[in-house]
Amino acid sequence: RHGCIASRQLFITKAAPLSLNFYIKQPVCYQDRNGSLQATVSGGIIPYQYRWTGSSSIDASAGALPAGTYTLSVTDAAGCVIARKDSLQNPAQLPLNLGSNRFICNGQTIRYDITVPGQTGIAYNWTGTNGFGSMQPIVDITQAGVYTASVSDLKGCNRTASVTLTPSDIKVENEFVL
Repeated sequence: RHGCIASRQLFITKAAPLSLNFYIKQPVCYQDRNGSLQATVSGGIIPYQYRWTGSSSIDASAGALPAGTYTLSVTDAAGCVIARKDSLQNPAQLPLNLGSNRFICNGQTIRYDITVPGQTGIAYNWTGTNGFGSMQPIVDITQAGVYTASVSDLKGCNRTASVTLTPSDIKVENEFVL
């Protein structure tokens, strides 16, 4: 109207695309609940909202996790969404197998060997009837009773098993004809 002209420059910047990465800490021992996933998010427009599947966490990290599959969906302030799925794996269980409960005859010796092959630093422990105890992987048992063996490794992983040896009343004759 009066010949005035106004101008203004606007610079519109586009946010970088959302990016999502995980730092993964696997569980230490078989069936432990000490694994974790730590998310690193970049791009988009902050603040971010986090939604985990498989965890009740509402932030970028989920901890105290057992082995399993977990998904994180991240939504930025503009409503853009990125998701990532990853898994925590159970480490191998320490081997320990005492077999089934069984009978033991008078004068019989039953040998158990719980040696963990291929690993160093394994601690062995046996306890049993009548004060039986040993810290050796190989034991000879001569009495009926309940015996418990345990193995532990340097990471603090443990496994325990028990076996019951029941006395047998069966008499075996040792008469032979030649």
